Amino acid sequence: MIGIRKTAVTTAVMAVAALAFTASPASAVDATDSHANARVEQEVQAVLRLNPGSHRVAPNVVEVDEGVTISVPTQINDIQNCKTSYLCLSEHANFGGHQISFWKCRDVNLGYYKLPDGRTWNDQVSSIRNAQSRGVQSRFYNYDGSGDPDSPSNWRFVIALNAGHYLRDLSRDTSADGGYANDKIDIVHVC
Repeated sequence: MIGIRKTAVTTAVMAVAALAFTASPASAVDATDSHANARVEQEVQAVLRLNPGSHRVAPNVVEVDEGVTISVPTQINDIQNCKTSYLCLSEHANFGGHQISFWKCRDVNLGYYKLPDGRTWNDQVSSIRNAQSRGVQSRFYNYDGSGDPDSPSNWRFVIALNAGHYLRDLSRDTSADGGYANDKIDIVHVC
């Protein structure tokens, strides 16, 4: 009889231990998801606060101006998607980090838009995807630091990108004004 109880107790202890081991990874995943969701929400709220007049259009996307959105990555190392008809600029190489996207044809000064940490978008772009319509070319410029930043006479051409193409790592792409194009773009001619 003692042998049967001892076997039953041992089996019960092993079952509880097995449950604990199988439940732990799920709990860890839930905690990680909760932390990621809290980070995304905190960053979205910062984008809303730092870009007056902006509004949320998706759980991780804020429209900061007509035709201009800023996306917060849902996971730290996420690769951001670029919707058809958009021009998408990413903070990090290989389309990582935060993303600013455009669908309206115009010249855009990136210094008017802010990342969640308060930095402006100018000099923060490390990869680009142009998912706009065929035949369209977007051009990128560096503000020369003198005079009105919105005046084209104060811009230096950096690089151009045709629709349907991308640049994965601007630290490897030569800039027309010397050096590499990474973290150099201030002005975007969309379309």
